Amino acid sequence: LKIKTKITIVVLLSLVCFLATSTYIISGLFQTKASAAKSIELIADIIDQNDFVHEFQKERAGSISIVNGNGNVANLSKQRSVVDEKLNKLKDKGDLASKLAVFRAKVNARDATNIFDDSRAIVQSSFVLSNEYAKGFDATLQDDFRRVLAISQIKENIGFLRAIMASIYTKRSITPQEHLKIIVVDGTTASYVGNFFDFNDPRYSEEFKSQLVMSPEFRLIDRVMKNVIAHPNESVNELEPDYWVAQMTILVDNFKKFETKLIDELKGHAIKM
Repeated sequence: LKIKTKITIVVLLSLVCFLATSTYIISGLFQTKASAAKSIELIADIIDQNDFVHEFQKERAGSISIVNGNGNVANLSKQRSVVDEKLNKLKDKGDLASKLAVFRAKVNARDATNIFDDSRAIVQSSFVLSNEYAKGFDATLQDDFRRVLAISQIKENIGFLRAIMASIYTKRSITPQEHLKIIVVDGTTASYVGNFFDFNDPRYSEEFKSQLVMSPEFRLIDRVMKNVIAHPNESVNELEPDYWVAQMTILVDNFKKFETKLIDELKGHAIKM
């Protein structure tokens, strides 16, 4: 072959290789952007689920007060409207609407049968939906989501203990079933807290400790749980229900702020993909 022909062949081969490489790179970029866009959409769905849970936790506290005979019906009605608004915003409701209807029917009838378990089932159903969304995340976002879920689980346990202890302080008595529920929930809370310290970067665990675990409200719940587990019958007169609810509401709201911060970071990582 002539030198000119050889040069032409080499140039053409180089051009083909360049085009193939460019196509591969561009395709990868499009896939990454598509994955990021999908993750951002799923994060928005998780935010909606978490907002629903937060408002329902408030409804639960007010509902337990109603069942115990010392709640405010007008306030509960307003909170139910807020919860309904959050529920209607959800892309996927699963069985949330039906479980919520069962819970509310019992509250309206002042029927305390399994009411705490019913409330937990609603929250756990929402968590299941969030977990399903997270399966669609890019792999690099999974640790971020697990952090969020851990805080959400601790927050739910505190919300549950807020409600059940308010009931106990109101009636000044505790049943063996309530005592067992408290032992189980307190145990899982300790496990979630320990895991957060063990499996997260120090910058997260230190912030978690300083802002939440070392707060007066967290120390209060820790002390109350130790007391009620060790001395259930004596502990029922320890606090006034309104004081307990107020302190635990501060703690739940602080956990919500931390949860929101972690979700914002998760979203930021998705945007940067």
